[in-house]
Formats: sequence, C-alpha cells, structure tokens
Amino acid sequence: MDRPLSRACRALLVAAICCLGGSAHADVDAELAALAERFEAGECGNIVDPLKALRAKLKARALRDIRLDYMYAVCRCRQPGLKMLRLMPQVFRRLPRADRELLAVATDNCAAERPTLAVVTRGAVGVSGKGERAVVMQAAGRVDHSARFRARQFERGRHDALIAHLRQEGVSGPAVPTAHFVLVGPSASAALGRKLEEALAGLGHALGLPPPPYLITAHVFDDRASMVAHARRHHGLTMPDQLWAYAIADDTSVTVDISRGLGTFGHEVAHILLDTHALYTPPWVNEGVAALYEEYRRNARGRLRGVFRPTHWRVAHLRRGGRLPLWRLFALDWAAFDDPAMLQLNHATARFFALYLQAQGRLKAVLAAYVDVDLPDVKPAAEVLEEAFGQPLAEIEADFDRWLKALLGPVGDTAPPPRNPDGLQALDEADEALSGDAPTSKGAPPITPKGR
Repeated sequence: MDRPLSRACRALLVAAICCLGGSAHADVDAELAALAERFEAGECGNIVDPLKALRAKLKARALRDIRLDYMYAVCRCRQPGLKMLRLMPQVFRRLPRADRELLAVATDNCAAERPTLAVVTRGAVGVSGKGERAVVMQAAGRVDHSARFRARQFERGRHDALIAHLRQEGVSGPAVPTAHFVLVGPSASAALGRKLEEALAGLGHALGLPPPPYLITAHVFDDRASMVAHARRHHGLTMPDQLWAYAIADDTSVTVDISRGLGTFGHEVAHILLDTHALYTPPWVNEGVAALYEEYRRNARGRLRGVFRPTHWRVAHLRRGGRLPLWRLFALDWAAFDDPAMLQLNHATARFFALYLQAQGRLKAVLAAYVDVDLPDVKPAAEVLEEAFGQPLAEIEADFDRWLKALLGPVGDTAPPPRNPDGLQALDEADEALSGDAPTSKGAPPITPKGR
C-alpha cells in the first residue's frame, strides 16, 4: 500500500497542479488534492459536503475521478456509499490489483458498518483498446496521470492552445485542426479530418449524444512501432501485441495505427462519446456499443448503423465458444470482462447484443439509462432492458437467441458461416426497417478494417 503523502509534499503537488499550463481543470485538481489530504487525516465527517460539491463540478464538466468517488463513498458509507463501492469495479477500467483489493476491503467494512482506514486509491488510466488478441494494457509504474492528462483537455475553439500544449509535451508531426478534432502525427491530414468529423456526427446522431465539450486529440500513425513508442512516452502505457488503437477519456484522445484501416476510428470515437456523456457505463454497454461501430455504413437517409459481416473476426469467437448467458455478461466487472482467457468471447457477445438492440430499435433507449446518470443511480442491467422492451428479461434473451441463430446459425461449434450472403443482407435490412432506418441501394458501403 502506498504511504500517504506528507503535508509538505502535498502542498508542492497542489502548487504544481495549479501551474499546469492552460489547464481547464487546475482548480479541480487542486481541490481534489486538498480533500485527499483531509481524508487521509481522518476528517470524513467534515468533508462530505465539499466532496459532494466537487463531484457535481466534475459532472458538469463531463469528468469523473475514482479517487473522488472512493472518498465520497467511504464517507457516505451507509447511503449511497455501499452501492457506489460495489459498482466501482464495473464502471472503472484497468484498476490495479491493489486498488481492487482496497475497494473490496472498503466494501466489506461498509457492509459490516466498520470504519475504513483513510487511504486514497491511486487509480489507473481508463483505457479502451481494440485488437485481435488479449488486450492487457498496463500503466508504466504506479503513477497517477489524471492531473497531467486533464491538462490536455481544451474547450472547442482553443485549437492553437492545445497544439502548443502538445508541442510542449514533445508531440511532433503535422497538426491539423478541424471543428472538433486536432489530428497530430505523421498521418494527420485534412482528408482524414473530414472523415473523423463525419464519423463523429454520424455516431452522435445514432447514439443521441452531442460532441464532447473538449477538442478530441487524434494521434495518427502509419506503423505500429511509432504508435507503441508514442503510447509509452505520451500515455505511460505498455502496449500488447496486435493492438492497433486505443482511446483515453482522461485527455479526450484516440490513438490509431491507420495502416490497419480506418474502421476502428468508429470504435474509438464511440468510446469518447460514451465516456463523456455516460460516465458510469458497465463493460457490456461500453464495449458492446463501441464494437458495434467498428464497422458501419450510412444508408440513403444518412443514418449511421453498425453492420454485420459473416467473416468479421469476432464471429469466430462466438462459433468456438458460444455466447455468454446475459446474466453472466451483465455480472462481469472490467477485470473479468478483460480477462485474457475470456476477453474475446466477452467482447463478441457484447458486440452482437448491441447489434441486436440496434436491430430491435432499442439501442438508444438502453443507452439513455446511463446518460447523465450518477454512480449511485445506475440501475441493474435487467431492469434497464425490461423497461426498454416492456417484457421480462427471459423473453428478451429467448428472442436474442432466435435472432442470433437466424443471423449466424448455431453458435458454439466450428461450423463455417452460412453460405447465404444475400439472405444475410436481406435480414440485416429487415432488422434496420424495424427502427425506420432501412438502407437503399444508394447507401454507402460498410467501413471495415483492412484485411478483415
């Protein structure tokens, strides 16, 4: 367990945070550091109101911080703290083992009405990544990056300030501003910027979510080695093999190796939208929706929709392992969801359940249950689905099974995909018609990664 910082060290930390160049959140980081000092001194009873006020300030800025949520939950143990502590592993990704253990102890103490020793969780960078194999991204050392990352968040219109800040941090290569992005890196271009703006607008319409209040930094590379070096240097991440893109909410950025194709931008931009407007989504929602849009098309009405492709690489995982039961999918916290042994099957099940929700015209209704919702108010998944469909979860799951088998044939075996692409296309169009988005022959082709 890390030792609490001394008063002198914390004073230096606060001073350093306040001086972060151009940061829109220096005040937040300074308040957080001061409250952490009082929390570690055992002043829980005196800081509940300041903690509550600071949580409201972060929410208004589309931000969250696990240390702040943890302190508030411990200090409000009976209500709503116990529920918050139980939910944190489900809504905060990439928690170090020490933090997961700390949350478990605090949860047990809260349930038994025992006090928790005042130790602040350090937290980890909330990374969303995309790749073919197990995604095990690790922060380089036990370093709290949140204040440094938040210093990279600049409101829309402040392109020059963001570019200057990135240059100060050693980010090189062309920098191309657009309305909502700053593209930077060897592959940054105006043409790519237009594609990203189109993707953001389409995803926002499809999900019912506006653009984030901050500029999105898109770090674009044309080879994996450069992306890996950048991830280590700029984000303190050690990249796993076969990962070609990731998103970080804490600095509103996406990083992509575009030599693998442009389709993954839809996946990563979806993460940014969700992490901005639905701060406390469980993994099946967050990854399921993002994976839905890793391949998409626009129909004649301009609507953007995730698409089904029989040879999509996630299909093979469903065929080998069979889908997860919904109760099990909903019960997974982030550590279990990203477990290398089950990661691909978990992600595939979440992706195809999101595709089913889209086909039934229920995707926006389900997502709305998490938009602008505070952690204590997050509902159980079964309740969210039953409200969206107006029927019991057992009936929803039975219908999902029928739909999936019609789309893929039996899952859980090694049979090849059905040899009926025209029939599958017709089924896809029929599903879209249920939500009023049926494509025509003039619809744009799917956006897919290279080699898939």
